[in-house]
Amino acid sequence: MKLNFSQRFVDVVLVKRYEDGTISSNEAELSPPLLRFSRKDSNHPVVCFCEPLPGEPNKTNLVTFFQTDLSGYPNPIPTKALWTPSFPHSMTSFYANLQKAVKKIP
Repeated sequence: MKLNFSQRFVDVVLVKRYEDGTISSNEAELSPPLLRFSRKDSNHPVVCFCEPLPGEPNKTNLVTFFQTDLSGYPNPIPTKALWTPSFPHSMTSFYANLQKAVKKIP
């Protein structure tokens, strides 16, 4: 069984750097959606905080908050086998790509 997720949204992302080294990123969904190019669905936000570690100028603490939603499935989710492969791949890719991007920063 394959699952179809709602990560097909185009968002505007603002990244702000603060004097203490903290970085924030805020996104806003573009409005109004063009229905011929997108389908109506929900998009749950993922929030990442990058916080400099005191006394460790080359290290950052990354905290991520996310919500998974298997819309249309009753609670609780029918089987762990259905849920387990649906989320970790995308987050694994996110962290792997983040690690590669950070290594490229001079």
